[in-house]
Amino acid sequence: MSTPDSRLTAAERAALASLEAAAAAEDPHLATRLKGSPVSRVKTVPPIAYSYLRGRWRTLLRLRWWGVPITVAGLVLVVLGMSIGTLLSVTGAAVCAVGLRVLAQMIEDRRAKAPAP
Repeated sequence: MSTPDSRLTAAERAALASLEAAAAAEDPHLATRLKGSPVSRVKTVPPIAYSYLRGRWRTLLRLRWWGVPITVAGLVLVVLGMSIGTLLSVTGAAVCAVGLRVLAQMIEDRRAKAPAP
């Protein structure tokens, strides 16, 4: 189950091997569970990616002035995608939508800060 550690003495390695053998005899699937299956490693990727993207989104909403350049970049990708390919146009539309969302948030915040007449 475990890899030999050069810092352990021979007696400690023997004791560790006997403990591992006893644990494996009790539960034959112990080594597999301790290593983790590829499926369990793949299941951890979406939450990590979601956390990363959520953090980037919050940062983007704090820097609202980025809405204009992001929208312009998205429109440029849409126009380029007309001659290059559909995937580029779809990507440009998504980027443009993000830019417009950031601009809308900026407008909402300015209206909320403005004094009521």
